[in-house]
Amino acid sequence: SSDVRFHRSVICSVAAMTYGRAQEIIDDANDNSELAKDLRIMRSVTRKLRERRTEAGALTLASPEVRFELDSETHDPISVAMYELKETNAMVE
Repeated sequence: SSDVRFHRSVICSVAAMTYGRAQEIIDDANDNSELAKDLRIMRSVTRKLRERRTEAGALTLASPEVRFELDSETHDPISVAMYELKETNAMVE
């Protein structure tokens, strides 16, 4: 028997931000706003869920992501860098 249940839900977002911005808010020890507190709770839940999945045998697959900087006129690549994954990237799994 399974204890998994599905429910209809509505997400009420209070902020739209990049992964980088969300990580900055989490990492700023001086930020005690409600948003920062909520993000830190989400991070904690994410860590616990990831730990459970790993203990249950889940694989962690990650492939590097590359970012190109393009010339504004020719659109030719002028540099390349690895995209840095942040902990906030995993919060939306």
